[in-house]
Amino acid sequence: MAEKQTRPKPKPKLIPVSVLKREGDVVLVEWVKNGEAFRGYLPQAVLGDKGVFEDELEAAMPYGIPWADVLTINSSVSELGKQLKNAGLWTAKDVSQNPRVVIGAIQAALQVDLTKVLTVARQFEGEGAKK
Repeated sequence: MAEKQTRPKPKPKLIPVSVLKREGDVVLVEWVKNGEAFRGYLPQAVLGDKGVFEDELEAAMPYGIPWADVLTINSSVSELGKQLKNAGLWTAKDVSQNPRVVIGAIQAALQVDLTKVLTVARQFEGEGAKK
């Protein structure tokens, strides 16, 4: 009977983090993965000189609002094009001379503005406080 060859386990990946806050034995850290920033709470004991192992970060207690999970956007490129035209934005000159109008057209197309973001944030934090 042939012996099973086992592959050596890959070394855990060390991820650089920034420590944002220390509270007793807990730290709030920030790290970047695939171009996206994350924040989470970890025991200070897992914090190394050069970062934190990836599996420890995956187990971190998340910090902040998971925007992609709580906001909805019902739009398309054609809707954005329609809003840009309706706002009188037809040329590069129109766009460069009217940045606030561009922002308004984007908000209209996405149907997201500050009020909606604040409402969702308050609802999320209100639900979190009840838990």
